Amino acid sequence: MDTCMKKIIPLYLVSALGLYAVISISISLYNFNNIPNGHEQLLKELHNVKKELQKRNFIFD
Repeated sequence: MDTCMKKIIPLYLVSALGLYAVISISISLYNFNNIPNGHEQLLKELHNVKKELQKRNFIFD
C-alpha cells in the first residue's frame, strides 16, 4: 500500500463507525415511538429503580 492509502484508511473507519452509530440510534428512536404503552413502561421501570436505590440508602433531592 502506498502512504496515501494508509492515511485514508482511518478516515474510512471513523466514517463507518459514525454511520453505524447514526443508523443504530435512528432505528432505536423509531422503535421506541412505535411501542404501545412505552411511556408507562419506562415510568414504571424508573420507579422500580428509584425504590431499589432507596433501599441502598441513595438519597434523592
